[in-house]
Amino acid sequence: MNLRAGLFLLGLGLVSLQGCDQGFGDHPALGGKWYLWSIDSTEIHSRSIPLIFDGASHVTGSERCNDFSGTYFATPKIIRFKGFELTTMGCIDSLYPEIDSRILMGLFAARTWSVRGSFLSLKDDNGSLKLLYGRNEPSPGF
Repeated sequence: MNLRAGLFLLGLGLVSLQGCDQGFGDHPALGGKWYLWSIDSTEIHSRSIPLIFDGASHVTGSERCNDFSGTYFATPKIIRFKGFELTTMGCIDSLYPEIDSRILMGLFAARTWSVRGSFLSLKDDNGSLKLLYGRNEPSPGF
């Protein structure tokens, strides 16, 4: 094989590898800020618990008391979160301490996602709703 043919085949390989990565990483429908509405189908009567997809496979958010950041990979249906860092504020005044741990557990359990209207659903392997986020903040006591 001559050098020109080898470089051509290498180029084809790089193009095909790039093609394999398309659609797995970031997804435009996820982009921007979302607010938590429910965990495991239980309504959360709290405001400003955000989840922010930055458009570069990076996600940040809050558990009410602590902030977190990590990465995600998404296809049009599948999602995976990993590599999270978490602040440890040790808030003693949290009205809903159970929320704090359940948000990250819900993100790690999420396997599929969908956006319908202004809502983002994250579901586990069994199709159970783990987390529901909306584009707008819920009203207290909704």
